[in-house]
Amino acid sequence: MRLWVISDLHLSKIAAQSGWQPPRVDADVAVVAGDIVEGVGFALNWLWLTITRRMPVVWVAGNHEFYGEILPQARRHARTYADRVPNLHLLDDSQTVIDGVRFLGSTLWTDYKLYAFGERARQEGSMRVAERLPDHAQILMEAPEPGKIARRFSAADALELHETSVAWLRSAFEIEHGPTVVVTHHAPHPLSVAERWRGHPSTPSYVSDLSSLIDAGQPRLWNHGHTHVSLDYSIKPMFSGLRDTRIICNAKGYAGENPSFDWGLVVDV
Repeated sequence: MRLWVISDLHLSKIAAQSGWQPPRVDADVAVVAGDIVEGVGFALNWLWLTITRRMPVVWVAGNHEFYGEILPQARRHARTYADRVPNLHLLDDSQTVIDGVRFLGSTLWTDYKLYAFGERARQEGSMRVAERLPDHAQILMEAPEPGKIARRFSAADALELHETSVAWLRSAFEIEHGPTVVVTHHAPHPLSVAERWRGHPSTPSYVSDLSSLIDAGQPRLWNHGHTHVSLDYSIKPMFSGLRDTRIICNAKGYAGENPSFDWGLVVDV
């Protein structure tokens, strides 16, 4: 199966609403790892007007799809409307199988432990840094009770969602299947950190170290976005005789940000 992998297009809402057409690529399935545009409705509209007319699409929402949204409501609405779009497979802690290939997908968020080295205080420090990032000003959670206003999406909320997603992935890996591809927006391994961001206080908000999960599941491919870089590397399993996992990121980023982005990147699975 030929997978067209792209992410982090960061389209304008005008481009998304008008159905701006990306280049045509010869592939069997498009895998879009989040951050198409701000607003899940705009992202759904763009996919409906463009790539789904050409091939099946596996899509996970990124953090930017939830900007200006109440997160739980946006997730529910996205699932409802995605079900109405032919050829669109929205994965939100869920899976789909296309021609024998299993796709597991999640936004994933992060655990803030990347530079914690097992110390809770370091993790909490990373969470305090995260609170200053746009995610926690632009995304809301439902009001705690009727009559109250929606509250701000917090780092603690992101951590809870991350833990739920990891538990779901772990349980999915326990069910044997043929070729498996994992699609997440946030990154699953320290090697996905660009050199210029290594050790930066905000990096744990973008990347988790899920080495043990990768080792347990041994997916053939893990495609992520979010880091606005192009990466292609393999993780070797802890024990010999097990399958390597290839990790790919082909994130466009903002205009001119990633000159290595490839509109035509196709991966065989």
